[in-house]
Parts: sequence; structure tokens; C-alpha cells
Amino acid sequence: MSDDGQGTELEVGVAPDGFTAKIKSRMLSALDRFSGNKVAKRGLADERHVLIERTKHHQEAKAIEALGDLAVERIKGDPALVEQLLESHFPGMIRKQENVAGSLEHATEQLKLLPPPAAAETEDASDEVDPDWLNVWEGHAEKASSDRMRKLWGRILAGEVQREGSFSFNTLRIVSELDARTAAIFQREVKLKFLDSLLNDDDAKADVTDAIVLESIGLIHGVGSNLSKKLPLKVPGFLNFKMGVWALKVNLNDITAKTADFEVYPLTPAGLQLAAILQQDQEGTLRRVAKVLAGQSSKIVLFKLQNEQIVTPGEVLKETSHAQQAG
Repeated sequence: MSDDGQGTELEVGVAPDGFTAKIKSRMLSALDRFSGNKVAKRGLADERHVLIERTKHHQEAKAIEALGDLAVERIKGDPALVEQLLESHFPGMIRKQENVAGSLEHATEQLKLLPPPAAAETEDASDEVDPDWLNVWEGHAEKASSDRMRKLWGRILAGEVQREGSFSFNTLRIVSELDARTAAIFQREVKLKFLDSLLNDDDAKADVTDAIVLESIGLIHGVGSNLSKKLPLKVPGFLNFKMGVWALKVNLNDITAKTADFEVYPLTPAGLQLAAILQQDQEGTLRRVAKVLAGQSSKIVLFKLQNEQIVTPGEVLKETSHAQQAG
């Protein structure tokens, strides 16, 4: 692992589709929570355009009321203090609410792009997002001053709206504590996740610095423990693995092997929850799998899939000659 990222936040991935009545109800409950008034049930698209101004006006009124009460008590004795509060505290509150409103706007946009969950996944879900969860989310979203961070917090809210319990309080805390370097490392590595883990290849073994960083914040575990996972093989000595529009075929040296073995850093629950909203590099993942298995294999070929069928001839990533095998 090595840190070559320059960004300060995580790039969020989405996929096209729509949402159900249950999902709409849960999203409207979140909009209600932050708008100060019940949202008219005429549709998320219409509400999104008025949400930011409504939220700002609501919080502006609260701030004026709070500062007005303070002014009544202190104006005679310390008018300079009141002036200072008006100039510092009030704009800060408005900025926080603009950040929340921006995150909400991204949530409604991204919710429409996410593939809908199966009916069974939402059948027992509440019609409203948990108020306690929303309170914690708000505390983090109000600090999202950049549009990229607003998009991230919006994507997290959209995920929680879709699937209750998608993001725990601990995951929210970890996301809020990610610095630029850690975010870049995690984004680079998790796009190549395999078996719910980060593969521990030769490069990772040579320098565990990045792995230690991810472990310290609670995204992976097992650094220094030599943990491994075994992938069962349908045919002894032969791995045939498909991911998206790619397929990897591996002939293992041990033709009787019933599993393919991988050294890994398992993702924690928080790591898995965060990985779910980040894009997977399917081709890159299989190339890393091939790299990890190179020492255990005689032949490795990467194929492209078209209509779920392998397109030949494929790219040979490793092939050992008969002479080499005999030697």
C-alpha cells in the first residue's frame, strides 16, 4: 500500500434506478426533521428545490430569537458583546444549516440513482428514519463545508433511508474523523476489496504503514496477525471467479487443492459499511487476485464477459512452461 491520493474526501459511487413508497416515506421523514415544517407529499423533486431556503429561514428565526433574548439581558451592560455574538455566532449557525441543507439535497438526488432494495429488505423497516440517528448525522453533516463532503454525507443518508441500519453511529464517527491521507488510502485500497477484505499482496507485506493507518481508525483489523481466508473451489485445483463483466481462470499448482488461500486484512463492520458506497474496480480487483495467486499457480487468464459469456482469447497474466513445471 502507498499513498498517492491528493483528494481530501471519498469519491462516492452510485448506480441508476428509482425508489419505492417506503423509501419515499423514510426520505420525507428526514426532510420533515430538518425543514421545521411538514413536507407536502407532492414529491421529493419539488421539495428539494425549496428545502435549502426553508431550512435557512427556520434556523435564522431560531438564531434571531436566541440572540434577541440575550440582547435584552445584556444590552445595557455590554452592548459590544451582543455585537460580537451577532457577527460571529449567527453566521456560523447559518453556515452549518447550509451544509445540512446541501447534504439533504445530495441525498435526494443520489437516492433516485441507487438500485432499489428487495421488498424483503424494507418490509420490517420503519416508515421514518430513526430521530436519534438523524441527530448524529446532522452533527456531522453541518461541518461538511465542501460539496464533496456534502455529497458523502448525502450518500450516507440515502443509504440509511434505503436500508435501515446501513450506517452505525460508529461508522458515522469514523467517517467524520477521516483525514485526507486516510481517506485517500482507504478509497484506493477498498476499490480492490475481495472476500470482504483487503488482499495482503507482496507490496502490502513489504510496507504495512498504510494498513496500520487504516487499522488505527477502525476500518480494517488483523495487521501483523497473518490472517487468511479460504475460497472453496468447485473443481479441485481450478479457480473460476466472475466479478461484474470480468472473469478470472486460475490453474493452481496443486491440482488436488480444494481451496484457494489468501492472506487478508478483514474489513471491520464500519469498513464494510463505508465500502458499500464506494466504487469497486472489478478489473483491478481480479488483477490483484491474480498477483496474490501467482506463486500458487501455473496459469492465470483474465477474460472479459459479454452477456455473461466469456470473450476469448483473454489476457494471459501468467503461464508456466512444461519445462519450468518439471524443474
